[in-house]
Amino acid sequence: MKRWIIVFPLFTAAVLIYFLTQNKITIASAAPDTDRIKSVFSRCERAIATRNLQEIMSCISKDYKDGNGFTYPVLQARIHEAFRSEEKYRVEGKLTSIRTENGTAEAIYVCKVSNNGNIIFNGRLEIELQKEKTRPYLIFSSSEWRIIRVNGYPSWMSD
Repeated sequence: MKRWIIVFPLFTAAVLIYFLTQNKITIASAAPDTDRIKSVFSRCERAIATRNLQEIMSCISKDYKDGNGFTYPVLQARIHEAFRSEEKYRVEGKLTSIRTENGTAEAIYVCKVSNNGNIIFNGRLEIELQKEKTRPYLIFSSSEWRIIRVNGYPSWMSD
């Protein structure tokens, strides 16, 4: 019995190392891409409602860059600043279309953003996403959809 306690972990580690070096193990979501993209938007809405900066930034690619000059670090600082304020932001929206092709996607999101009951944006956003490789458990590979660009919000929002 004592021998089995030593042999089993060594055997398991050897098999795991073999499969990892042969690139046989990946963590893949069984959900179709459109469902995974919808999940990104749900996570963003939930993160805004709960003021969870880490959660919302996990939906955004480090390669984010939009036409108003926002990059990932700038966006992170602006969202952090908004979450620290006393103002309550609310986002109500609906995905009206999703188109995927070769690891990229375009989504149309019609939304209304209010701040303490005052509507500050009501319109259509064109959101570009890309599928990025991740290593959620440092060993296994996976992929996640992340936002790389948002078009359609007014330039005054970037001031």
